[in-house]
Amino acid sequence: MRPCPVALSLVFPVFDEEDNLAELLESALRTAAQLTSDFEIITVDDGSRDGSGAVLDAWSQRDPRVRVVRHGANRGYGAALRSGLGEARGELVFFSDADLQFDLAEIEKLLEHTERFDIVAGYRSPRRDPLGSGRKRPVFSAR
Repeated sequence: MRPCPVALSLVFPVFDEEDNLAELLESALRTAAQLTSDFEIITVDDGSRDGSGAVLDAWSQRDPRVRVVRHGANRGYGAALRSGLGEARGELVFFSDADLQFDLAEIEKLLEHTERFDIVAGYRSPRRDPLGSGRKRPVFSAR
C-alpha cells in the first residue's frame, strides 16, 4: 500500500553536491513551508563519491519531510530523476537540479498556472550559464 499523498513534492537528483546541500535543503524547506504545510522533499543520491550521502542522511534524520533515495552507483541524471519522481507522493511535483542554479522561491510563479495546465515548465530567460561556478538568479517564465 502506497503512503498517503501530500500536496507538494520537491525532487532533487544529487550527484557530488556536498557543498550545496545545506543551502539547497534550507531553501527547499523554507520555500515549501511558505506554499503549504503538506509537503515532502525527495533527494536522490545518485552514487555520490563525496560526502553528499552523509549530509542527506543527517538532514533526513532531523526532518522527516526530507527523504533520501539512494543509487549504489551513478546511473545518470535521468535515472535519478525517474527514481525521485517514482517516489513522489505529491499532488503537485516539482523537480530541479541540486546545484543551486535556480531560486526555489520562483516555484510560486509556476504554481499560479497549475489549475489551467497539466504540466508547467519553468526556465531561465535569457539563458546565460556562467563559464565558471558563479550563480545567476533565474527568471522563470510559464507558458
